[in-house]
Amino acid sequence: MSKPSKWRFVRFCDSSRDLLVCPTGSLYRSTDGGQTWTSSYDCYCRAVWVDPAEPDHSVLGPADGVERNGRIEESRDGGKGWSTASAGMAALWPRSMVERFAQVGDALLAVRSDDQLLAAPLSALSWRRILPDIANVNAATAMAE
Repeated sequence: MSKPSKWRFVRFCDSSRDLLVCPTGSLYRSTDGGQTWTSSYDCYCRAVWVDPAEPDHSVLGPADGVERNGRIEESRDGGKGWSTASAGMAALWPRSMVERFAQVGDALLAVRSDDQLLAAPLSALSWRRILPDIANVNAATAMAE
């Protein structure tokens, strides 16, 4: 494949210029600086995180469709294989999905489309909901002290 269709919807992963999310259909990877792209995971997705210290380690928020059966999966082989990374929560969310990931120190945050904010230590990816009293969460970031 030379390039994913619908380029206006693509978003490069923050920590890897060789990985991009095309939320209209798939996760794509390039190994030649963007000249060609191959589908790395055929799913609907809006969020991917690549470990800046270990580029073969990725966390993905795939779904079966728009906000349908969202989940969190992990790859440790550069996206060739994916496994469930949903410890601490339901494996599938019937009406929700991950909108974005943000690394904060040794933790990974996941913002869900149902306004929930999840956190997990990077060492184990055991998720828990944080700040449940805050409504309409749609972004997360680290702030300098």
